Amino acid sequence: MNLKLQISASWLNSHDYCEYKFHRQFVLKEYIPRTKAMVVGAEKHEQKEEKFLEVAKSSTIEEFLASTSYTITKELRLESSFEEFFLVGKIDELGIDAKNVYIIDDKPKAKPYPGTIRQLWAYSLLFKKKFPTIQKKIFTVIRDRDSDRAVWTKTFSEDSEKNLFEVFLRIKLLFEGKINPEPTKNPNRCNACVLHKLDRCKYSSGNKILQSIPAQYIQS
Repeated sequence: MNLKLQISASWLNSHDYCEYKFHRQFVLKEYIPRTKAMVVGAEKHEQKEEKFLEVAKSSTIEEFLASTSYTITKELRLESSFEEFFLVGKIDELGIDAKNVYIIDDKPKAKPYPGTIRQLWAYSLLFKKKFPTIQKKIFTVIRDRDSDRAVWTKTFSEDSEKNLFEVFLRIKLLFEGKINPEPTKNPNRCNACVLHKLDRCKYSSGNKILQSIPAQYIQS
């Protein structure tokens, strides 16, 4: 039996950052150490969820989707099967009102990087397929995790979906070994990458100054 490739929406951010690192981590399944920033980010995310649960009211998904005044839910996990892959994702925050759906993702030092935008598009695609009868416009929103300020918003369109499937196809080809991964050419990304800091990337174009590893990385 040929099992479909399972793609996580969060992969799109990693894939855009550096395809070579993405290939090592997700295709070759090489262990990549977690940074302190990642650990702190997970803790802040959990704290936001706990605060939301303190004031949240119980309702069904049908009641939520029928809301006419602005209402939110958090940590909504969705999954769907497509012809050549299986897509999964967990939306940070989903808002809804009388006319629109707002798919919101919190990022530290948030900016509209292509990978972050595609991650939101993947959530939008999952929502669209899960709830095909919802006739509301879907807005994708990138929000700064620390200031709660929206830094980018745009409607999910047919062009968005087309671009998304082009990236899905490339990821599928990477897993099938039909193309070679391309390393980033951005030295700033290299400087921030754990593989560069550990001197484990032959393609790194980052600063070669010796860096302090033990204080910055978590191995578990």
